Amino acid sequence: MSNPTTVFKFCTAAGGIKILQNRSLFITSPLDLNDPFEMRPAWTDEHAQRHHDDQKLRNKMMAGMPLVAPMQDGTVRRIGTMPQLEEQALGPVEHQLAIADMHNEQVFRLLHEHYRILSFSTGILDLEKTHDVSDEHTTLMWSHYAESFQGVCIAFDYTKFENGIRPGGFPVDYSPTRTSLPPSFYDAYHSMATEKVKFDCACFETDAESGLLLSGHTRDEKRRDQVIKFLTQKSPAWRYEQEIRMIYDLPTIRDSEHYTQPRFTSEVFLKAEKALEYWENATFRDALRVPPDAILAVILGTDTSKADVIAILRALDSPELAHVRVYWSSLHSDKYVLQYNRDDKVDGEWYSLFIQGLRERQTAGAKGHVRHEPSVTLYFSAKKTVNYVPKAGNSGGATRVPK
Repeated sequence: MSNPTTVFKFCTAAGGIKILQNRSLFITSPLDLNDPFEMRPAWTDEHAQRHHDDQKLRNKMMAGMPLVAPMQDGTVRRIGTMPQLEEQALGPVEHQLAIADMHNEQVFRLLHEHYRILSFSTGILDLEKTHDVSDEHTTLMWSHYAESFQGVCIAFDYTKFENGIRPGGFPVDYSPTRTSLPPSFYDAYHSMATEKVKFDCACFETDAESGLLLSGHTRDEKRRDQVIKFLTQKSPAWRYEQEIRMIYDLPTIRDSEHYTQPRFTSEVFLKAEKALEYWENATFRDALRVPPDAILAVILGTDTSKADVIAILRALDSPELAHVRVYWSSLHSDKYVLQYNRDDKVDGEWYSLFIQGLRERQTAGAKGHVRHEPSVTLYFSAKKTVNYVPKAGNSGGATRVPK
């Protein structure tokens, strides 16, 4: 049985190298998650009815209010009173195409300003074993998050780094029904008309759902719990990820020693002919510092390039990462599973470096990324979907095999 505190992060090879070199992990705004459903709470017929009633209350409150307008002589005059407006008939939400995003704009802002997410998978590999096999479903993670098996998977001990608002994070709920925020969350005019009671210098308001009088602090806690619930739910289609989600309160984590903010020059800047000030054209990511002892293992994808394997093994040469285990992956001969194989450096050599180089050479040969010279055959590697004809005289990055 794998250690229950072990979690796994799939990433590109370049991303994995940066994690090992910088000892940090990006924490993501909910607005940047790959599944847009995760930032959009459900908008139901009940929500639509509550909003409709809220607008009717607005019309009632505004009716009879004086209307004023500026005159050419600089004065402001009353020109009448606000009439009693009528709301249009309410239709089912399935006919209200894209209307929910208009109501969720304040939700988007709240999520981005207050929360960051760090996602891990569980149950990928038992690190106590020298050999293990993948589950047929978790094999999909390599395609979806590790650049089509060209990336890596890194194992962490979550007890060794900051977990956010709950130690151990939140197991994701894969219920088929989307979670929604309470209809009263979107109130504007109902909240103005809500009964307020002062008691012992504290103000209490009637909760729309329970009918209880709640203090401001209790209402804030309830709202946070509602947001967290919807941030920890995904469609059952993602169940194979077996996800654990760390959620961070952004203002809190930014003020802590665990936070870092790597900056990047944008692609526009890199391609620009004119030199602009760096900070005018830079982007940044929120990131979490990860101590070296939190990194447990690196699993190489079946198609990780030899150059990337060299860079990964070089990063692991650091004395602080000497404890990190290395695994290479192979496709099972007749099943849709991966075989994970522990690699131990023997006489200064890594078997994973040999096996990844062999696979790379086989693919280059099959694609025709080969040039024959009198005494040597040159094999040129390329990422998936890339095909090219090597230029004569250019041997940079080629694997040289003597004839």
